[in-house]
Amino acid sequence: MTTEHRISRRGFLAWIAGVTMGWGAHSLAPELATNFVIQVLETLLRPGVPAPQTGPYLRHLFGDWKSYWLVPGLDHKDYLAKGKIHPDIFNPCIDIVPLWREAGLKLESTPLDHLPITEDSRPLVLIGGPNSNIFSRKWQGYQQNPQTKRYEYIPPRVERRWRFEYNFREPERAGPARYVDGEVHTSWQQAIKDEETNELFSPRTDGTERFLTQDWLMVNYVPNIWNERNETSILDCSDLHGQGIKAFSQLLREAPRLSQLDDMLKKRGIRPGDHFQALYRVYVDHDHDNKASNVTDFELYDVAPVRPR
Repeated sequence: MTTEHRISRRGFLAWIAGVTMGWGAHSLAPELATNFVIQVLETLLRPGVPAPQTGPYLRHLFGDWKSYWLVPGLDHKDYLAKGKIHPDIFNPCIDIVPLWREAGLKLESTPLDHLPITEDSRPLVLIGGPNSNIFSRKWQGYQQNPQTKRYEYIPPRVERRWRFEYNFREPERAGPARYVDGEVHTSWQQAIKDEETNELFSPRTDGTERFLTQDWLMVNYVPNIWNERNETSILDCSDLHGQGIKAFSQLLREAPRLSQLDDMLKKRGIRPGDHFQALYRVYVDHDHDNKASNVTDFELYDVAPVRPR
């Protein structure tokens, strides 16, 4: 007697995810990791979504990687409890996978709970910045004080011009608002600090309902602190209030913007493959009828080299 086994599309994709990417049981949130991979696969299998021709620029700017680990920020407890990733994190991840695939890179298994220091640690793509990504916090030099619960800054192993000002607060002012999943979301105001001038780059709002009108994106291409040979790199996308990450995914799919970045790096004497930072001003608008926040444009503010201490 033959027993027929039936499997749903979701179950089939989950099996593919387990076989081809090894993502799941060992991670911080196995269900969350599996859901993420399933959603990525479903997006990649969706017809009519061609990848833009930016692969040569990505290899030129960020080195000729063969494979990488994509690590999304998971520190959003409300979403984590539901087995989901925050939309401001998840959607750019969906954009990035086909872009890197076009550039000839393979997405490999990534441990979401810890990254041991090993000789063969893959290049990392970190999405979310210190607000939501524990590995972004780690390399940028932030550690939480168990008594005060505040994040203390310890200079990392690299010299860079800009850093995330995690403890920047304006107590008398409410945090900037934006739409997330159709609902108004507010968060504490953060800033990016210029270590050379002490200038703070903070978000802007409309001044009435406090809706965000300008965010900042900090692109960090730095040595991988989890690779003991220092042979691989980290590409870290950090923003203040979720909109810079949207601009990051647009940046990677628009050849003219990547060309502009390349030109600016050359002017600053930064060679292809060298580590660097790039700071972008991001303009935001809100569709109040459909309760959605959108990036309308973004512009390159400046670039700076990154060097080991």
